[in-house]
Amino acid sequence: MYGRTHLHLSVQSKQKEIINVLLEHNADATLQDNNRNTPLHLAAQGYNLKITEILLSYNKTIVDVQNNMDRTPLHLALTRLVSSQPVSSLLSTESLKVAQALLTHCANVNLQDENGNTALHYAANHFYHLEVTEILLNHCANVNAQNNAGDTALHSAARNGLLSTVVCLLESGANVHLKCQHGNSALHCAAQGRAPNERIVEAVLHHGADVNAQNNDGSTPLHHAAEKIYIVIYNEVCV
Repeated sequence: MYGRTHLHLSVQSKQKEIINVLLEHNADATLQDNNRNTPLHLAAQGYNLKITEILLSYNKTIVDVQNNMDRTPLHLALTRLVSSQPVSSLLSTESLKVAQALLTHCANVNLQDENGNTALHYAANHFYHLEVTEILLNHCANVNAQNNAGDTALHSAARNGLLSTVVCLLESGANVHLKCQHGNSALHCAAQGRAPNERIVEAVLHHGADVNAQNNDGSTPLHHAAEKIYIVIYNEVCV
């Protein structure tokens, strides 16, 4: 099914004993399914630390294989389940452990998926746990890597209202002047984010952000902040 081998299926069903038997009999852990996922992709996506470690103990070369969306196992380990509910503390812990195991086996933190996102972008976009950002930076993640939209991890963290992550990125050398394809700086993102945060704005300004920087539409961060306030007032008064 889906081009998956017995090893893929055993990983998917979390059959550790069968996985060990298959690997002992030379099952090929590098084979990819129709979506170009290796068994390690499935283990990482399922946040299964033990199976991740078993697979890597037999073949370390699969740690950076990219699937049909150019995602590595590390990308998948840092992807939250699509849900309107906050990620559980248990899921956070398991995801972090899998990511650490992959990094211990020299996973490349700067590989980009089809949208140009590195693992650090995933941390700022999906993973509300400061520790993973710090771990990635300690493993030489490029703090100023830009994705296909021109966003850095700082853009994403500022837009998502993640103060601790923003501060961590800034202290690690994030460039506050980089702009996305729409011309927005991190300060623009902080001013127009889902949850505009005064302390994020202050932190970015403290690191030299240009308060008068204009985006492609000629808007400054102040324009965005005023627009956000107008929307809030309109919703409270008119809706």
